[in-house]
Amino acid sequence: MNARIQRTRSSLAAAILQNVAERGSKGLNLTALAKTSGISRATIHNHIRSEKDIHEIIWEAEWARILPLLAAPTAEKLMFDLATYISEHKTLNGIRAVDPELLVKIHHEVISMPERISAALSNRLLELNLSSDLVTVETLVRWLSSWMWDPGDAASRMAGAEIVAAGLRLDARL
Repeated sequence: MNARIQRTRSSLAAAILQNVAERGSKGLNLTALAKTSGISRATIHNHIRSEKDIHEIIWEAEWARILPLLAAPTAEKLMFDLATYISEHKTLNGIRAVDPELLVKIHHEVISMPERISAALSNRLLELNLSSDLVTVETLVRWLSSWMWDPGDAASRMAGAEIVAAGLRLDARL
């Protein structure tokens, strides 16, 4: 993808996330996206022709932010960083307040585990000598996605991360 297209998609992702945080699914119209992003409606239409295109643009942007978190040196740090990222995600917090039905939809999409999430998590768990089978990864994704509903505080995220990491270590030994 060339640099200009990359910048456009990045600007669209930022506009989508901002609009959805402020207005829920009502923020996903061409006029609102054009106003927020400064991109013409015609250009937006070239990039977004379906709901699937919106999801792909968001996944590209979010994946670029999540990938560095996977380099955490320990299981506890990995779990804490991922839980914190989700808990403090401005868009998810906005959606929770303005459009809970949209949050349900996002939650179901995350739990259905796009291939890149499951593969990346599984590989990182293997690198940390932890259990990485499909059931374990699915359970981990469910635990992480629970932070969408109740962000908690840093202490509760750390306690949860330590428990999950201990369970992953124990499961790897069995």
